[in-house]
Amino acid sequence: MKINNAFLCCVFLLSLNSIAHAKTCNINENSLKGAWLAANKHAPFEQVGFGVEGAQKVFNSWLHDRPEIANGTWSLKHCKLRISHPTEPKLTYNFTVRLNRGKLELKEKDYPVGKFRRFKG
Repeated sequence: MKINNAFLCCVFLLSLNSIAHAKTCNINENSLKGAWLAANKHAPFEQVGFGVEGAQKVFNSWLHDRPEIANGTWSLKHCKLRISHPTEPKLTYNFTVRLNRGKLELKEKDYPVGKFRRFKG
């Protein structure tokens, strides 16, 4: 059986892509849950909280210690985080998310990476 070199090259590149994705996608719903504080100027929110109430995944954010988004929703799938405002459908955020040295990183298309540190209060 003869194997085409182009085929082997494609298999190799796909394997490298899978390995790279596995290394960068290191977050799951349990590691996301809880409260986080902005850790750089690019963070899209000052304070955020990811929780679960029954079957509902609840997102809250605060600006200057006052509610900004209350009772929004969130979902996480394959390192893609979607946050939806509870009453304004146009206010939906889509981020690529990962943990890097204990910091939560949110990357929105065309914006720098926003970083958060876990709130320990």
